[in-house]
Amino acid sequence: MVAITRHGVAALVAAGTLTAGPAAQAEQNCGRSPDGAIVEADMDGERAEACETAMDVAVAYQNNFPSSGALSIDPVDFTVQVDGAPWECMVVQTARDVKPRGQCVHPSGDTVNLYG
Repeated sequence: MVAITRHGVAALVAAGTLTAGPAAQAEQNCGRSPDGAIVEADMDGERAEACETAMDVAVAYQNNFPSSGALSIDPVDFTVQVDGAPWECMVVQTARDVKPRGQCVHPSGDTVNLYG
């Protein structure tokens, strides 16, 4: 059995012998949408690219939100298209949420959240 210390792993990575796996999804704060909602992206890739997609999803969400007089009673689920891909959108509220938030999920598992 060979034990590799923390310093040994760092040396292997630096030497290119041991490579890091794919980047894990990370939650990115992308700023505010044109309508003022705080936009967060939880997706793979570079921050700039993730936030560009998240802003496109946020605008599509806000432009396509179904108008209904009974939103507090009826669940709100709808689909938007961004760059030819469907995003399933909904209004959600978990125990962590002070108030409901918008959420859109891509089939890949990428998620965009809209607050406020």
